[in-house]
Amino acid sequence: VDYTHPPSVGAVFADVSGTYALERKSEAPGAGETDLLEANVSRLQLSASAGANYGHFTGTATLNYSAGYDLTGAGSQTHVDSFHPVNLALVYNFDGQSWSKDLTVSLNVDNVFDEKAQFINIAPSAFGASSNGFTLVRFVNAGLRKHF
Repeated sequence: VDYTHPPSVGAVFADVSGTYALERKSEAPGAGETDLLEANVSRLQLSASAGANYGHFTGTATLNYSAGYDLTGAGSQTHVDSFHPVNLALVYNFDGQSWSKDLTVSLNVDNVFDEKAQFINIAPSAFGASSNGFTLVRFVNAGLRKHF
């Protein structure tokens, strides 16, 4: 779902997207069918963003959500909690005629509140990851982009 509202100056926008896995099964010859969503995977992944454009600036806040899930094969650990980091982005688009034409600078901060994903007590290769989520620590990225 996407929504943009143009106020008198700039624009305000929001969107929500996600995936909920209903069924995922695997069958090996002679072994029968296995439900791959029964444990060890988050069924629900969501992303919600809101932001605004004002002049040459664009600011966006994004919440990513990964639902908790039951866990097997990790000793006494039987559940992984949900993980929901917030990311911020600020972009400035230059509107120049010479060197600043098509120039953009950006600043992104992923996992702004430094939320800690729950540790999963398994080897990373067992289920593909050793945590539930996206960027596991706060990450700051500055960018400069120029089209020629």
